[in-house]
Amino acid sequence: MAYNYLAAPDAELAPMLESLSGPKLPHGFIKSDINAYRAMIQDFGKSVSKSESPTPPDSLVVAGHSVTVEEGSILVRTYRPMDPLDAKLPLVVWTHGGGLVFGNLDSSDGVCRVLAHDLKLSVVNVEYRLAPEFPHPIPLDDSYTALKWAVKNSDALAADLSKGVIVGGTSAGAYLAAAMAQRALADPFFAAHGTKVSGQVLQIPMLCHPDALPESANLTSYEQNAEAPMLSTNTMREIYGGWTVPGNPSDPELSPLLRPSLEGLAPVYMQVTGLDPLRDTGLVYAERLREANVPLKLDLYPGAPHGFHVAFSQTKLAQRWARERMEGVRWLLAQGNA
Repeated sequence: MAYNYLAAPDAELAPMLESLSGPKLPHGFIKSDINAYRAMIQDFGKSVSKSESPTPPDSLVVAGHSVTVEEGSILVRTYRPMDPLDAKLPLVVWTHGGGLVFGNLDSSDGVCRVLAHDLKLSVVNVEYRLAPEFPHPIPLDDSYTALKWAVKNSDALAADLSKGVIVGGTSAGAYLAAAMAQRALADPFFAAHGTKVSGQVLQIPMLCHPDALPESANLTSYEQNAEAPMLSTNTMREIYGGWTVPGNPSDPELSPLLRPSLEGLAPVYMQVTGLDPLRDTGLVYAERLREANVPLKLDLYPGAPHGFHVAFSQTKLAQRWARERMEGVRWLLAQGNA
């Protein structure tokens, strides 16, 4: 099959894959003690966030905000460089990973700090409400409300919308970013505010419900990587189960890969790992983006499992991931100003 060659374990990572220290999720974890698994995952996430290159003390203005959403409120955390304090910066809205079930602001704190400091960006880190208590589409609706909040409050966030409005995230967070970019395309709110979503960062994205995969010879990774380290197909099926995402698996708001037309979408920077059940939905989405003439920059990590950059953050491959992520965001900013 077209992309199966990408699953052969990376030579640097292969000796480490047998001794993974990350948390394991048993079958039925969503219906069992979900809070215990959340605590385990979120403790792991704090160490993940610390794996990012630290930013100098007092180099950022960091603040928490409450954003009103339907039937409640969510937290967001904002970041911008301390120097120069009066600069107007491109805006990035970031959504964390965790299968829509796990994660919080701390999960993405490290990457948001690095983006704000190293690339001089105004960054909004979103803590959307989690399934199964708040099932689809609530995580997407919360994130989209936070995106609009950031646009409406751009002056207070030291953001210049004409310099770029980028949505981004990892895994489930990348799904949310892709779905937000699609939803925003026809939303008059953005035209009314003189802006648009100008770029997308999609890291190891969740892009299609496994029960709604389109017919394609290039969609084999759910089978090939069913028992892959870090993320298995069974875990993905449980995450997409009816407790988390009830409704139609073919709905493009749940499965962005299935949107009939991708024309007019904002440029995409994507990172895809080869030893990952999600590999082929990302790569087929990339095929469709190219066909729709959407500017695309794609970086591949053959033989690397989902989230390897977290579990093996000191490896050369993970360092390449971090470096290329920054180059990808720079590329998006240049696209927005082209």
